[in-house]
Amino acid sequence: MMKRGWRVLSVLGMAMLLGLVPHTAFAQLTVNIGGYIKLDASFQDQINRSGRLRIAPSPADVVFDEGPGKDRPRANNGQFLFDAKQTRLRVSAADDIDDTKLTGLVEADFFGGSGNDDNTSTGPNSGIFRLRHAKADVTVPLGIGRLTLLGGQYWSAFQNIEVPQPDLVDFNGPAGQLFARQPQLRLTYSIAVDPKTRLNLIGSVEAQAVNFLTTDASDAQFNFATGGGPGGPARQEGQNVPAFVGKIQWLSPFVKAEVAGVASRAKGIAPTGQAESAMVWGVQGSVDIPAGPVTVFLHGDALNGLNRLANADYADAVFRGPGRGVATIMTFGGYAGLTYKPMPTTTLTGLYGLRTADPSATSGFGRGTHAETDEVRQQSIHINVLQQFWTRFQIGLEYERLTVDAFRKNSGTENIYHAGLWLFF
Repeated sequence: MMKRGWRVLSVLGMAMLLGLVPHTAFAQLTVNIGGYIKLDASFQDQINRSGRLRIAPSPADVVFDEGPGKDRPRANNGQFLFDAKQTRLRVSAADDIDDTKLTGLVEADFFGGSGNDDNTSTGPNSGIFRLRHAKADVTVPLGIGRLTLLGGQYWSAFQNIEVPQPDLVDFNGPAGQLFARQPQLRLTYSIAVDPKTRLNLIGSVEAQAVNFLTTDASDAQFNFATGGGPGGPARQEGQNVPAFVGKIQWLSPFVKAEVAGVASRAKGIAPTGQAESAMVWGVQGSVDIPAGPVTVFLHGDALNGLNRLANADYADAVFRGPGRGVATIMTFGGYAGLTYKPMPTTTLTGLYGLRTADPSATSGFGRGTHAETDEVRQQSIHINVLQQFWTRFQIGLEYERLTVDAFRKNSGTENIYHAGLWLFF
């Protein structure tokens, strides 16, 4: 065993020197290429605020059609959209060296370049290749379980991927969801309770960024750097403080459940030029309950200054004013739904999602002149049918209703009729 270990290390060392990894170094290496081609088509009864004619807008993109801030031209005009940018390519690799398992994944789609005019329905539709995931895993036996080290860009450990929401035609997903890919280093200790049941203990350290919002309070800050007048824009520079995540999962054929917590700091440069920060945190719980052909999905979360983990529909924090620090923005989200499979190849789904925000008297979020535009509530309804043909071909039809409400007066609703065609490979 020791001799083989030294041989593996020697070969790896030579590969690093030469910039090559010869196939003989991993005799059991397997590489798979997969993914899918997808065409999206939809009719939307208003033009949303995404600015890039997005085929699957976020609930936050809905324009106000009631109240003093309503956008009559967009609210009164619908649009047909066709898109193939969700098309996805995946390359995975796996190998076993004694009791050690090595896996890797690189996945990309064509949703990149959102700031490029060529990447829109009004341009030549040359979607830009975008990295989604790039990760490597090493799994070794340890005590009564197995320990996995993950490094790279992948879904945040705080997100409920192994306890997922139902499959939707909509690419964006429901209000109230968690959705964030993060560069990270993660440890998972997995205990096999029985052949079909696992208890997972997970911890990770992840990249974290802060979206500071400008409000009446931050607009009026005195600029100590220049000695007068309002300061410059609020800034967050780089990934100053990582996010720390802890999670416990129970995965069985009868129930999948998890609880997770995350903590970090919202750190940035105020318009005064002073560095300010505040503690931020989040908790979530998710459960999937299969009962024959029906599966129930439930999720709830509370995020205090970490709203970028929830699809980034809300800002994270606001600078209160000179010497007063940072005020975090609190949101509560969740969804409930179920799927029904009348046949193995047919799935019917209904899902309701909700995210609400708390106003802040100290920061100005949801108050003052911003009360008419800052969103207090996002809601979404999804009703769909997915039909699979010949194993690799799938068609989906979905009705979506997205609703937004500001803290005062303004509100908006968008209805979307969506179709998707997938070819998996």
